[in-house]
Amino acid sequence: MVRWLAYGRINPNYLTLIGVSINVACGLLFGLGFFFWAGIILIIANLFDMLDGQVARLSGRVTRSEDSWIRRWIACPTWSFLSD
Repeated sequence: MVRWLAYGRINPNYLTLIGVSINVACGLLFGLGFFFWAGIILIIANLFDMLDGQVARLSGRVTRSEDSWIRRWIACPTWSFLSD
């Protein structure tokens, strides 16, 4: 799947954006008390998190910003809703 995405010229930043969006939805589900579904969504979001880095490395599009600040912000929506 990673090779298919990399050779299909899928921008890894799009995968990161999708992962962040899914994490926001996950945080909302946790906040609303839908813990089972939030856990399922969290697994899907983490798949996007793993895919974007591998696609970036395989396609030669690794950016310093992706590894530094986006990774830290991906988990913020989920953890902020869990802390309430």
